[in-house]
Amino acid sequence: MAEQLKLGKIDPQVFINAIEDPNVPKVYANGFLSGLGNGDTTIVFQCNAKPTMVLNMSFTLAKTLAIKIGQMINDIEENSENSIMTTDEISVVLEKKRIKDEEQKK
Repeated sequence: MAEQLKLGKIDPQVFINAIEDPNVPKVYANGFLSGLGNGDTTIVFQCNAKPTMVLNMSFTLAKTLAIKIGQMINDIEENSENSIMTTDEISVVLEKKRIKDEEQKK
């Protein structure tokens, strides 16, 4: 990971220090809600449909974050030769399965 951080011109020690610092909040999310105002964005992170954190960002930071995360996911997908499904895609699969199961019960 440190090698990847160096390529991105980020001091790896800053990243490591944040992860190891017990005073820096750590949040896990498996869902989110998003909204926007006329000057910024708001993301409500969720764990099992319960809010765990609210993050407000400028449009500039939100776009930069979206691009950087997209690049990380693309790297994982290319290196693993697998496509990571989005929650929207998984919801479609689950709904199709639910409908199929209901039809089989008839």
